[in-house]
Amino acid sequence: MNNSNGPKSFRDMKFPPSRDGTRNAIYAPLPPAPAPRTISVDESAIRAYQLKEMRNFINSQRCLVCSAQLDGPVSYDGATVYCCEGGEKEYKAKYVFGIEVPTRSICTFYTTHVAFEIDTTHLTDGLYKNILYKIDLSLNPKFQQAEKKELLNYEGERLLFKKNWTEEELLNKVKLYTLFS
Repeated sequence: MNNSNGPKSFRDMKFPPSRDGTRNAIYAPLPPAPAPRTISVDESAIRAYQLKEMRNFINSQRCLVCSAQLDGPVSYDGATVYCCEGGEKEYKAKYVFGIEVPTRSICTFYTTHVAFEIDTTHLTDGLYKNILYKIDLSLNPKFQQAEKKELLNYEGERLLFKKNWTEEELLNKVKLYTLFS
């Protein structure tokens, strides 16, 4: 397809003047810069207060498995934290400013050959979506998450286990929950 209106070669092309005005440019002119985003003084004060409150709140929270302190990025409107001792593999949670419970948390209890992972999502006041998985620890860590088996899935109260339970006690608790859910 031959366009007779366009230039015949690269040498025939006309470019806009350069930014310094001395010669023809070989680049397109820059678009105008967007207006700078600003935060009012009142909004800045509110955010500073919320950040202070959020930090104090996160510092008071503890890991559900080992009671260690939580660490992670904290902002004025929320935080995504994990266990300092066991890391993200043991406990991680996402908090939103103004809500006392995590909006989503994943807590993993490790036993000798298996691990139990509780994925809890906060839906409304007092209502949670709880999913309990059983993870085979004999598998390569790459495949453990892909091969995990769902044991329990229900909406209701937040599913919590005691810290020092054995595998047998955990399985008995799961049987009880599956019986009544």
